[in-house]
Amino acid sequence: MKTQSPAQPSLPDDPSAIQQCFDELQATIARLEQEKSRYLSMFAQSGAPAIIVEADMGISLANAKFEELVGYSRAEIEGHIKWPDFMTLEDRPRMKRYHRLRRIEGETVPEEYECRVIHRDAACAIST
Repeated sequence: MKTQSPAQPSLPDDPSAIQQCFDELQATIARLEQEKSRYLSMFAQSGAPAIIVEADMGISLANAKFEELVGYSRAEIEGHIKWPDFMTLEDRPRMKRYHRLRRIEGETVPEEYECRVIHRDAACAIST
């Protein structure tokens, strides 16, 4: 029984066509970088505390309002602290459940909910 290998994309033979493909790729990369920069700026300038949480519950990005809320700097937070560590012990199980369910297709999780966040000096704050 013969197996077929997946079709390999063919490159154009014409050097000008190759240059055109390269130029289009460069333009696409530039647009993506511009969109990324715009998104990161909006995230950083948001008036609400915000974090980007990875599948392992680690925080990969935090904005200034989140820094204020928890009393830690971005350098201390990003890549070092998992987000449940900021939640009160009573709220952690619910928040972890939401985190897990959010990653399962078809599961529904509230878009907004309150939780109690522990500040560095151990004072609690309410966040929505």
